[in-house]
Order: sequence, then C-alpha cells, then structure tokens
Amino acid sequence: MECQLCGQDFPNLNKAEVEGSIIDVCDKCLKFGTKVIESKPIYKPVGRKIELKELVDSDLSIIAGYGHKIKKAREMKGLTREQFANKINEKQSLIKRIEEEQMEPSEELTKRIENFLGIDLKEKYQEYKLKRQEEKKNLTVGDIIKVD
Repeated sequence: MECQLCGQDFPNLNKAEVEGSIIDVCDKCLKFGTKVIESKPIYKPVGRKIELKELVDSDLSIIAGYGHKIKKAREMKGLTREQFANKINEKQSLIKRIEEEQMEPSEELTKRIENFLGIDLKEKYQEYKLKRQEEKKNLTVGDIIKVD
C-alpha cells in the first residue's frame, strides 16, 4: 500500500486526519496529522442545513445591466441615490457602487431593491447546448457564448 503523503510503499498504513481529510499515511508521515481511531466516523457533519429555498434560488443569477436597471427604476420614482438609500436602509456609497456595477448586491439586498422598486434583478440560469451540426473538435469562445 502506498502512503498518500510521501508516496512510498509500506505493508501497513495508518488512517490519519491531515488538514481536514482522512488519508492513509505511513508512521513517519503520521506526525503531520492526527491518527484516526477506526470506530470514529471518517466524516464530519457540516453543521449547516441547506433549505429548499436556497436550492431553488441557486438557479437564479443577477441580470446583465442590473446597475442601469436599478438607476432607471430609481429615477422613475423621482428619487436621488441618497433618498433611495435611506428608504432601503443602506449607504449611498453602496447604492452608487451597485448602480455603477462595481459590485453585485447580496441576496438580501437584491430582494429589498426588487421589492421597493418593483423590478426583477434575477433571471433563471440557462445552459445552452450546441446542436449536432454545430459540434466541432476545435471550439472557440464565439461558438459557445451568445453576446447580446
């Protein structure tokens, strides 16, 4: 059997936890981790539960041109950046950075902006597959990406 750290062959190896992974190591490499007792489970529970809502929202991505759409909707309501920021309880500088697309808003902030302005900033992620006739051995980026 081969030690997964040093790569040498040994007749007997130890199970050890090295930097969060359970691997087979020789006696010399055991010093780099902690020996795992066989009765101990070889996995660690993450401790974070994934809610169904998170799985559904993971299919959504922020739209292209989200900053322009936010700015346009804000101006249609007759609000300045400062007024809009105050209404949704955020800093004006953050709104400026989002409108200029220097940063994407968090999930929570996206929902607040969408609710206040009455707009949609998320769209369902779609994966495009090439048709049989378009399949090639030497694809280029232009063959795969659609530019609007």
